Amino acid sequence: SQALHHYKIASLVSSNDITLYQRCSSMAALMNNHNEALSWLQKAIKIEPHNVSNFIHLGIFYSQVEKVEESINAFERALFFDPDNFDAKINLASIYASKDEFSKASSIINSIKPNGDVEKQILLNVRLSL
Repeated sequence: SQALHHYKIASLVSSNDITLYQRCSSMAALMNNHNEALSWLQKAIKIEPHNVSNFIHLGIFYSQVEKVEESINAFERALFFDPDNFDAKINLASIYASKDEFSKASSIINSIKPNGDVEKQILLNVRLSL
């Protein structure tokens, strides 16, 4: 609650800093204030409508509140702007796997080109779980 208050104050000073908006959204979501969390993300998207990170945050938010189709749309929007984005692909594949749409999940997983050891390990763990 106090952290969110400080982020809100900072966002007033730096009104075009989408990172602050994303953090406010995360804090609001942690406090189960989903309307406020969504509002912060919408502000970030309004400032930078082509920012992939905004749509990844939006997809994660929708996943957390179990709005599956909205989550899929957000991750697909991220991939529209960055077709090789690792985070968007991993999250999207995970959603499809949770819906028992394994062929879609596998197709996405097989299209991933990991960048670095951490991404390789994550990809290996996801492949093993499918």
